[in-house]
Amino acid sequence: DSTGDWSSDVCSSDLCKIITQIQDRFLKSPIYNDKELRTYDEMLVSWFEALPHFLRLPDPNAPGLQDARLVLRWRYQSIRILLHRPLILDTVLRKIQFHHLSAPEQGIISKCREIAAESIHSIQSEWLPNKICCWNAIWFLFQACLIPLMALAIEPTGSDDYQSWYSQVRIGIAVCGNMSELSPAGQRTGAFLERLLLASTSSSSEDSQCEVGAADQAPLHTTTEPFAADLDVEHGIGQDSAQYYTSFGFSNLDDQLLG
Repeated sequence: DSTGDWSSDVCSSDLCKIITQIQDRFLKSPIYNDKELRTYDEMLVSWFEALPHFLRLPDPNAPGLQDARLVLRWRYQSIRILLHRPLILDTVLRKIQFHHLSAPEQGIISKCREIAAESIHSIQSEWLPNKICCWNAIWFLFQACLIPLMALAIEPTGSDDYQSWYSQVRIGIAVCGNMSELSPAGQRTGAFLERLLLASTSSSSEDSQCEVGAADQAPLHTTTEPFAADLDVEHGIGQDSAQYYTSFGFSNLDDQLLG
């Protein structure tokens, strides 16, 4: 109804205001301390918890708001992923495995991986068979799948969560296939995830015996800056992923996925 539509617009606007604050902070510097990270994450969590019930949980009495509810939820999860992701990107570029990190760094990476898994499973179980929902779901699913892909690329195959990360990516590939009849991006995204999965698991096998010394590690800002500064306010997610994709031979991500 009109009240629900108005509420979803207001809630979306409030989320965009938080995203703008995060974007402005990223543009000043891709490096932020633990306190800043917690502050921004708490702002996002508080926003989500304050949503009307029909925008937080499935409501059979508001079927017309389900697309809005899902997109808001996935956008919220995706911006939280982006908020925590610079450290993951840094560890992958410098080939630093989880057990070499400090306790606070491990906490940040664990939370990012947890949010990504939550997003993947949410999209798997809740996506709706219409073009608007599928277009958004594929994009947010792809962003979420990058996190377990990067875990597979850097962590040893004997890691406790290795099979879980692998299963998450396989879920993403399967869901993209299910959406392919409604969105042309579905089949291409699934195929691209397949190629990234192959590259990531190959990399993990090769690097499982590698040890990286502190003296060989590049400064954080030299590795995260290309990734952290580019944030899409409209969708609440980063557009920086093309930096990661081009290493696999894709020069134009939009053409590969949407062309």
